[in-house]
Amino acid sequence: PCGGAEEALRLDPNSAEAHSSLARCAQNVNDAATTRRELDEAVRLLPNDAYLILNAAVTQWGMGWNDEAVVNFKRATELEPREAKTFYSYGVLLKEMDREAEARAALDHALELAPESVYFRLQRASAEIAWSGDTKRARAILAKLPAGQDPDGRVTSAYCTLALYERNFPEALRLLQAYPGETLPWIDSGGFGAQDTKIFNEAIIRLYAGDFARAYQCFDAERWKAEVAVR
Repeated sequence: PCGGAEEALRLDPNSAEAHSSLARCAQNVNDAATTRRELDEAVRLLPNDAYLILNAAVTQWGMGWNDEAVVNFKRATELEPREAKTFYSYGVLLKEMDREAEARAALDHALELAPESVYFRLQRASAEIAWSGDTKRARAILAKLPAGQDPDGRVTSAYCTLALYERNFPEALRLLQAYPGETLPWIDSGGFGAQDTKIFNEAIIRLYAGDFARAYQCFDAERWKAEVAVR
């Protein structure tokens, strides 16, 4: 792809898309100077292209240039006010930067545009816990999820997380045992953790509940995975 971007620029030095692609290539090898130069040129050439501005914001975010990313995310939402994913990404970045009021507005607007998005709703519920610690508010957000939607067990994991925060360990175990799949995200991750087995997740619940003997039994049943990794 990088060679294609360079060839495109040779043929047309004013191709904003090629400059944008070259910036992403430079980002991949952590070449900050080239990334910045190519992004600036792409935005200069097409300052009103929502997709290109969004790409610039995502690249800047990836480089840790968060203040610059915020400017371009905001610009992208103005240029394309019906694109839910732009508001979602904008809100997640603002949350990372502890700009709660703006993050709330962006994430809420993403949900207004895409009310059935499982991932947007999980993120919003997780954010509510981070901001207010109010599990009832988080439950109200999750309650609007489409019935039967539980991709990769993420919804089950989110509800288990709320049960743990409420110290309702029997409910967390009930939810885990009722889940029909074999793996799901860690049940204290709000639905965003690494996938692991039900027995491993039971161990986590048992630890929180203080049932250390059963927790260790569960972990011991999973010991073989660590042994395979070591070998």
